[in-house]
Amino acid sequence: MGGGKIKSTYFVLISSDFYNVFSKHSLDCIKEIKKFGHAIGLHFDEKKYFFAENIWKKDLMIEKILYEKKILEEMIDVNVNCVSMHMPSKMTLKADLKIPGMINSYSHKFFEEFKYVSDSYHRWREDIWSIIKNEAPQRLHVLTHAFWYNNKAMTRNESIMEYIGEGEKYRCWLVEKNVLPPGVNLEESLADESGNIRE
Repeated sequence: MGGGKIKSTYFVLISSDFYNVFSKHSLDCIKEIKKFGHAIGLHFDEKKYFFAENIWKKDLMIEKILYEKKILEEMIDVNVNCVSMHMPSKMTLKADLKIPGMINSYSHKFFEEFKYVSDSYHRWREDIWSIIKNEAPQRLHVLTHAFWYNNKAMTRNESIMEYIGEGEKYRCWLVEKNVLPPGVNLEESLADESGNIRE
């Protein structure tokens, strides 16, 4: 490998149950990603529109991807020219969608002309380090999920439990920032057995 900086594309869901992409906190995270020179792509969840395969339509799929692309671009003020599918259906995988002005990371090209490896569900199907060090595959298509990586090595279950624990801290922070009056500490507020917040 050339020793240059590694850049990536971070794919963002505009309607996730895990985060609100339009909140100040999420937008600050996206700005931080951009500041490091990475690109922002659209992570598209077709299940919002096609809850059953028998209603899947190619033209409508492309229309909805372009619709979400526009929303994301307007919110983060950056050109979004790449899309990745979230748990794609068999129909989407077979379709080899050509989307105007966008790279479809699930198009056949990226599986036929590239060596594809993924850490889905915290499991590499092949030895990733051997693949990276091996000069044979000139083009790699690597899918990783930040969810599985921490400051220390963890098992899949440890990563899940840490995420759940961090979620509790995050919700406490949200309550302090958005529910309690300015300067009121949640811990002190909960210590007040009356349940009333002292102004």
